[in-house]
Amino acid sequence: MSQPVLEVRDLKVEFVSPRADRPPLQTLRGVSLDIAAGEILGLVGESGAGKSLTGAAVLGLLAGGGRISGGEIRFSGQRIDRLPEAEIRVLRGSRIGAVFQDPMTALDPLMTVGEQLVETIRTHRRLSRRQARDHAASLLDSVGVPAAARRLSQYPHQFSGGMRQRVVLALAMAGEPDLLIADEPTTALDVSVQAQVLALFRELCDARGTAVMLVTHDMGVVAEICDRVGVMYAGRIVEIGSVDDVLERPAHPYTEGLLRSIPALDAPREPRLWQIPGAMPRPAAVPEGCAYHPRCPRAQEICRRGNTPLLGVSMRDVACHFPNRSWSSTVSIGRSSAAEARP
Repeated sequence: MSQPVLEVRDLKVEFVSPRADRPPLQTLRGVSLDIAAGEILGLVGESGAGKSLTGAAVLGLLAGGGRISGGEIRFSGQRIDRLPEAEIRVLRGSRIGAVFQDPMTALDPLMTVGEQLVETIRTHRRLSRRQARDHAASLLDSVGVPAAARRLSQYPHQFSGGMRQRVVLALAMAGEPDLLIADEPTTALDVSVQAQVLALFRELCDARGTAVMLVTHDMGVVAEICDRVGVMYAGRIVEIGSVDDVLERPAHPYTEGLLRSIPALDAPREPRLWQIPGAMPRPAAVPEGCAYHPRCPRAQEICRRGNTPLLGVSMRDVACHFPNRSWSSTVSIGRSSAAEARP
């Protein structure tokens, strides 16, 4: 097999308090994943599970006292978690692109779209201003912005939400990156344009071989465009495998709980939606052993002590001593039904 574009091994991230009497707060507790060229890996889980933080660590954008305290990150075989800021800045925006949740905060409202694209292009490529402007128009056209050359002179507020996100995607692709990290790229968009933007991600992967880490809470998005999915809980990946395997045959009890919480259109109407009991622990109060054991219906004594490694279970890796091996259709969701379950 060819070398993955991105390799993350046992990544740990902690935040240091400005008060010397407080210990560092560990937020990522050993994340491991790979992404191949042309592959879309989705990261899902509850808010606070560590999805966005994983992407920020890869981009070198940890803030507020955050630092990598263990593990390693390799990009195209090169270790990047220890690179000086000047070197990671060269990679970020050229070989590693990013698309964030709110396009309005990612664009400068005082600069035209063309000025922002030209500045980004010339930062990473040796082109004249005219060549950069022509390339900017080509980028906008490639992401589906109509009358691209004319709209270069317009400001972000003159674009709809969906078109602004296309502009952000064009900015991310300006350096022709090998890896794109997209953090909830469709959350701020109308449902009617979400599918169009997602289709652009799929086209970029297929046409350019770009690897994508897609951070989302939407299982429908995962089912629609992802090749593999990693389920995160309390700063760890608890299950990772192909979309078909994980969504149709969930092995970790947390994955089962997430899927059961999605209302199915063809299921008998229940008086109340099913939910996972309890809440995900705060980073400062993660229990020993499996972090999910206080909420898990299958937890036993072994789950309450020691760290549960990722174990191979039916074509995927699962951090569970008692993974589900007799899958029931009542707790699985396929690509078509997951897409239907999207709001």
